[in-house]
Amino acid sequence: MIEKAKLTDLSEIVAVIESARAFLKAQEIDQWQKSAYPAAADVRSDIENNVAYVLKVDGKVAAYAAVMTGFDPAYDLIHGAWRNDSHDYVTVHRMAVSTAFRG
Repeated sequence: MIEKAKLTDLSEIVAVIESARAFLKAQEIDQWQKSAYPAAADVRSDIENNVAYVLKVDGKVAAYAAVMTGFDPAYDLIHGAWRNDSHDYVTVHRMAVSTAFRG
């Protein structure tokens, strides 16, 4: 079941992110390797901003993502140009799947 994440999910979400970080490293992918991002504070902010979602299987957090609708400052300055100036879009950040549920 996909649901809004709660602060009580925070430790499980961080564990999912850490397992995803280790998976990326094992695949020799440098994403999430050079800093602590995403950290617990990033997830806490997502939860507080009501953009955090979890996939739960048998009550356990199996996956996490921050889903933002509308304007996202991360995409305000890009190399190139958007086809239009509409802010009617959705972005997904910090998506991670637990090792226990991957595959």
